[in-house]
Parts: sequence; structure tokens; C-alpha cells
Amino acid sequence: MNRRALTAELLNMIASEVTSSQDLLNLRAANTALHGIVTPRAFRHVRVTNSKQSADAFAGILRSKSLVRNIQQVVLQDKDADDDGTKRGTQDDGHSAGSVDGATSSADSEPVTVDRYEGAVDETINALRAAFAMLSNLPNLRTLRLIFCPTLPNDWDSDFIPELEEQPDEFRLQLAVLEAVAEHSDRLSLRSLSIINVFAFHNELFERPSFAALFKSVTALRVDGVSDTISVCACFSVPFCQFWGDTLPQCFLQPVNASGLESLTLTSDQDMAAPPDSALTEVHFPALKSLSLTNFLFCDLSFRIEEFLLRHKDSLEYLELRGSKIVLPDWADEPTELWAQKWSRFSTEFASLKDLVVEDTEFDESRPLRYAKLDPEYGWMPEFMEMPGEEQDNGALEAWRAVVAARRAK
Repeated sequence: MNRRALTAELLNMIASEVTSSQDLLNLRAANTALHGIVTPRAFRHVRVTNSKQSADAFAGILRSKSLVRNIQQVVLQDKDADDDGTKRGTQDDGHSAGSVDGATSSADSEPVTVDRYEGAVDETINALRAAFAMLSNLPNLRTLRLIFCPTLPNDWDSDFIPELEEQPDEFRLQLAVLEAVAEHSDRLSLRSLSIINVFAFHNELFERPSFAALFKSVTALRVDGVSDTISVCACFSVPFCQFWGDTLPQCFLQPVNASGLESLTLTSDQDMAAPPDSALTEVHFPALKSLSLTNFLFCDLSFRIEEFLLRHKDSLEYLELRGSKIVLPDWADEPTELWAQKWSRFSTEFASLKDLVVEDTEFDESRPLRYAKLDPEYGWMPEFMEMPGEEQDNGALEAWRAVVAARRAK
């Protein structure tokens, strides 16, 4: 091996040990040799935030023929959201986009101020729209994560969707980015698509063929909805029920190549029971291996989420249920079926399952609240009274976990 080849190999080994985006950029700027070696790694993943500076820098990347071929993942991350989309504190934790050579590729520390758009709301929205309309310039883009604002504006009315010019800035930005991404969706070949904190309200954008085309090649899909969690009975508002009952299955799930989807994550920020005639009844992904559901209720009076689960029992290897509750029938003091009975049946039905995560999100002292009832004045409410036979639930769940663990160990 000649000296030049040896030097290149050593530099590649050094670069492979660097994980920080900023360190990669600093290494890239050290000399010509490192610039060529480090550039593909430094620009493999690109993160953008909701600022005009970040959007303009990202647009600079998309115009660079030497950089676009390196990019495999793009993340748009709202300054108020952490990497998983939940609301962070008042200070940014170092994930807002910085720039180098006029191109966004790394993160620097930037405080979140009261003015989330640095005094230029329309300029920021327009800059993000212009940048994301150029995503088709990335021939190797496979992963797109859109992490929007994690909360609705305080004055949002869950039953009233005003005209676009009256919409809050967060909603206008979200629609602008989604519309821009869909503009040339026929040229994208995404494998993983995450739309986190999408406002859970129907919009005509979701009905467009260009939006449906975003999902044509995805094998991993995540959709997290943000809704009005403050107003009384907001879980029964028309926009909320329409989104989860019709918009999500018809506009986000049905366009997916059913035989290609392997991973699906659906998250509602409040307890959700889709209407009985929900289009979810028509959804089936025969190759689905991983399924995660958060705050989906098991309710006989609505779309039966249990049927959706069992429809995928033969292919699922990973199942995650967070915040799930069994709903008591109207005016009843106990459910028609306890969790213990469901867990026991599931342990037999899900014969291919190798990983199981069940997480309770509400507790009464040390007792998880796994049952709920409908309060006509407040909506879905956890049942604080202990159910007869409830003491068997934990044992049945642990037994199911043991069955899954034994299968995984084989």
C-alpha cells in the first residue's frame, strides 16, 4: 500500500470515530484531504429548524451539486420540540441548525425566545417552503422527519378552523412545509417518513394526489397528532374525530404500498376512540413487523382497535402499547372484559411476537389506571375505582411478557 492510500485509510478511520456534527465540520475544514473524506459523512444527515437563517442555509445545500448526493436523511425540528417531538424547556438544547459554507449541516446552541420566528414570520415560512420544495434535488434521500411545534396555540378553537390567512403561524408553517414536500413527491423515494406533531385536523392538502405520493415507497411510517387537550370534551370535537377516523387512514395509510410497510407508529396526544365506521377498518399491512400505538382506547362502541391489532398478528414481531385503556360500557361498573383476559388471549394470538412494550401513562398512587369511562361533561376519564378481578391484570401481562421473552431467546 502506497503512502497516499495509507494516509487516506487513516483519515477515514479517524473520521469514522467522530460522531458530533460540529466536530465533523471542523475536521472537514482542516485541510483539502479531510475535506474530501469527511464531506460525505458530515452531510449524510441534515437538520433544519424553523428560522429563516436555517432554511436559507438548507437551500444552499440543495443547490450544491457536490453535496446533494451525500444526503440520506433530512430532519426539520421545531425549536420547541426535542428529538422525539415532545415539548422542551425554554432553552434550545443544541439541535437548531447552524451553517457552514452557506449550507446547513450541523447544530449549534440557540435560545428559544418568545418570538419563535425571530421577528420574520412570513419570511421564515416562505424560506422553509422554498427550501423543502427542492427536496427532489436529493437523489439518495431515504429518511424524512418533520417535527413540528409540539403544542397548539393557546387560543385554538377545536371546533373552528378559520381561513388560512387567519391561521396561527405554527399551522401556516406546517401546511407550507407539507405542501412544499408534496410538490415534487413523484421524484422522491422515501423509505422512512415521520410526520410528528401534525395538527390533527383535516385539510384539503391531504386529499391531493401529490400528498398521497409521499407514502408510495415508505417501509416505516410515523404519524403523531397534536390536538386541543384543554377544551372540555375536545376528544369528541368534529375535527379531532374526523382526522383519526377518516383523514389518517384515507390520506396517510391507504396510499402506502400495503405489502411494503414494515413499521407503523401512531400517536394521539389524548385518549382516542375512532368512530365505528372509521376507514381504519379497511387498513391492513400484511408485512407489518413493528406497531406502536399511543392513547388508543379499547372500546366496543367505537372502532375496535383490537381487531386492527389481530389483523396483523401473524406478521408482528414488535408491539408497543402506551396509554391504552379498556372503556367501560355506558353506566356499567365494570368492563365486559378485563385486561387479564385480553393479555391471555394475545399471548396465544400473537405467535410471532418477539418484543413487547406495554406502558401505562396514568396512575392513582402506585396503581396504573387501565380502565376508562365516558363522562358526558368531560369526555374520556380514567376509572379510579378498582375493577373486580383487576388484581389479575399484572400477572397476566407478566405471563405474556415471559412468553415473548422465551420466543426471543430461541
